[in-house]
Amino acid sequence: MLAPEATDLPLRMLRGLLLLFLLLIGIAILAMALITAAAGIDHDVMVEIAGPARNIASTSAFALFAAIMACGMVLLLLAVTFVRHLLAILDSVGAGDPFIPANAKRLDAMARTMLAIVIGGFALEMFARWLEARYAFGVSVDIGNPAGGLMLVLVLFVLARVFAHGTALREDLEGTV
Repeated sequence: MLAPEATDLPLRMLRGLLLLFLLLIGIAILAMALITAAAGIDHDVMVEIAGPARNIASTSAFALFAAIMACGMVLLLLAVTFVRHLLAILDSVGAGDPFIPANAKRLDAMARTMLAIVIGGFALEMFARWLEARYAFGVSVDIGNPAGGLMLVLVLFVLARVFAHGTALREDLEGTV
């Protein structure tokens, strides 16, 4: 195991990057909320973003636009939860003892959170595509290929089980000494 001094700089850099990521997520959530509010106040803002919708009233178009934006904000809030768990694991690494039961629970929670993000993102993208086909409502949502996210979910579930088993073995070993 590396001494805490040897890993201090990389850990601090990673922690800083994760905090920056949280800041960027916060800015994105604020921007989405402001855009949604502006579109509710001035219909032209929504038309500029999504294009004019056909076969749908403007109030219904705004409701759909607001729903898409709200779902996007929820997905970003889930990402915040994921990163906060990762920061807590990183802090335990910095403290010198990452193999604790809490980290197994955090990894499990991260897997569940990522699964919700992947499924929610896929559903949001399908909904946006349906809106575009049905109403020519051009709110583009491109989550990308969900395979990478699903692979991360599997890896996190496996790591959670490995951490849980490893901490149980260590507790048994400490109990026998």
